Amino acid sequence: MKISIITVNFNDKTGLEKTLQSSIRLTLPVGVEKEIVVIDGGSKDGSVDVLKKYLSDITYWVSEKDRGIFHAMNKGVAAASGDYCIFMNSGDSFASENVLEKIFANPYPEMLNADVITGGTFYINPEENTEEFGLPPNYLSLGFFYNKTLQHQSSFIKTERLRQFPYDETLKITADIKFWIQCLVLDNGKYISTGVPVAKFDLSGVNARPEGAEGIEVRRIFSDLKLDKIICDYDLVMKPKNFKMRICRHFFSRALKKFFQDGIPK
Repeated sequence: MKISIITVNFNDKTGLEKTLQSSIRLTLPVGVEKEIVVIDGGSKDGSVDVLKKYLSDITYWVSEKDRGIFHAMNKGVAAASGDYCIFMNSGDSFASENVLEKIFANPYPEMLNADVITGGTFYINPEENTEEFGLPPNYLSLGFFYNKTLQHQSSFIKTERLRQFPYDETLKITADIKFWIQCLVLDNGKYISTGVPVAKFDLSGVNARPEGAEGIEVRRIFSDLKLDKIICDYDLVMKPKNFKMRICRHFFSRALKKFFQDGIPK
């Protein structure tokens, strides 16, 4: 098995070196190999010098102008040769050197067939000097992605799935949410949640997003995938205001779960 570690960078040479060092230090279990793929957006801050410094450890790199982070991530997938990809972008790092050993040293059969294997995330806020830890849910539903997402820094994703559902480059913030819905909900992809801490996610710059922009994009995703009417019903029934609706919630949630487990009728 091969793991492709994809790093996207633009004018963040300090974060790039931190991420590369974390990827290089990873220890490997028997039967597992790794490759490091770096997609740089034509940085002018010395990032290329950092790449040249670690040239012997990098499988593939390119430095050229791109159309944004999700275009760069798609380029990384195109260059990857691994069975699974994980996106560890500049400034982020692995939670420990033995992450791959913890997850892949003794995988059970279901894990080997999983489309997505997700672990825990440390959320680091350098400005406030805080750190929080979060685990992904054991079960995913459409409603989860209406308000939340999985962290790609902590997710090992089958390369073939990323090529089947490439990131929508017209979305600036939430193309990963669209991918999760397409792969794991609509196409009933196999998902495994582990308790293993995988990544340290640097929150710097997250608050710089335009207020409300993420919600606007998520609503657009649900509309594009023709799911907007379903989520309206979900909100109505799952947040009932009277006893009759609370009774309906039980049957609706069971039906909705079966609907997405079985897939949309052709």
